[in-house]
Amino acid sequence: MTSSSHERYRDALTALAGDAAILPIVSDAGERRGWWTPERIWHRTYGRFMPDAGPFAEIVVSSNTPSQQACRIEMFERESDARGCGYVMNTGVGWARVTRFPFDPALPGLPPVAACATVVRYHPGRRCTLRTMRDGRPAFAKVYAADTGARAYDDLVSLRTVGSRGELTMTMEPPLPCLTI
Repeated sequence: MTSSSHERYRDALTALAGDAAILPIVSDAGERRGWWTPERIWHRTYGRFMPDAGPFAEIVVSSNTPSQQACRIEMFERESDARGCGYVMNTGVGWARVTRFPFDPALPGLPPVAACATVVRYHPGRRCTLRTMRDGRPAFAKVYAADTGARAYDDLVSLRTVGSRGELTMTMEPPLPCLTI
């Protein structure tokens, strides 16, 4: 009889479920890299268990004091798998690779957009929703890892067209141009 992936990672996942294992990782990486000071207050905004992937878990934490910061923590079983960009450390739960937002190799268009926006939701390697002000009004942008962004833009244009003919009970602003990077 084989055990499930959850059973294999039970102890690590139990430890990672609470802040006691996560916050020291964030503080240590920030201090050693000079990214932020220790008094920042962090909260978890995303977590994902991936039993068959390189990192078995991925966690995003963010802080809004004094300004918005975020980082991604990827947990690996072995040090050799954790090597790469970012700060790597042994946590006792596994090997952590910490990268500072907006670095995300799967989202190359993220840094220029994130420079002038606030993160609303970030799913590492997949997509990021950001909010900014445009002409004094809030505007939202999505950065995707694949051509999903182009399809979403086409859907928005179609909705706008239907709405402009009065076929919807709502109105919407025209979508901004879709940029491909």
